[in-house]
Amino acid sequence: MTEICENLDFRLPVSEANDNDLTTIQGKNGKAKGQVVYIRGKVLRDTWGTLKPVQGAVLIEWIERLYDDNFQYWERCITDADGNYSFKTIVLGFYPVNFEKQWYRPPHLHFMVMAPGVPQLVTQLYFKGEQVPGNDFIQELNAKDGILRSNRMTQAEQESVIIEYTKDSTSLITDGLVGHYNFVLTL
Repeated sequence: MTEICENLDFRLPVSEANDNDLTTIQGKNGKAKGQVVYIRGKVLRDTWGTLKPVQGAVLIEWIERLYDDNFQYWERCITDADGNYSFKTIVLGFYPVNFEKQWYRPPHLHFMVMAPGVPQLVTQLYFKGEQVPGNDFIQELNAKDGILRSNRMTQAEQESVIIEYTKDSTSLITDGLVGHYNFVLTL
């Protein structure tokens, strides 16, 4: 796993991350607007080249710069005995960083992963997929993004954090697209 960081504000309101579904707010009737997506996978610990599931890891996901009264912005998940996690969110829009340089951030999800005995991981995952609305434009932004395409990562590492979203092959999830990603924690 390669760490991609923006300036993380450690005053994040983590207490607001009360479930793993950003598309609704507890106590409200509305749903967030946009293409629903699920990101699923495992949290694994790399111990001398052997990957083992991490039970009880805490994952926080958050999204910036989306304005929807029915969107929660923060979500939390605790991994099960097999290290599994799952989040439900939406594909969000891009936003400008520098108008003069025409730099726009592509849609991305922020993650913080915490588990006992390993350093906290803060990273971002990006979108792709033929069924993702605006996919061609998103891929143009991914190709030019100053954070994703920094020289701190190899091309393979950069591509590994761009997650493909497709219809669920098991047909269990019918209200959105599904992407898979395993977070690997190292000492």
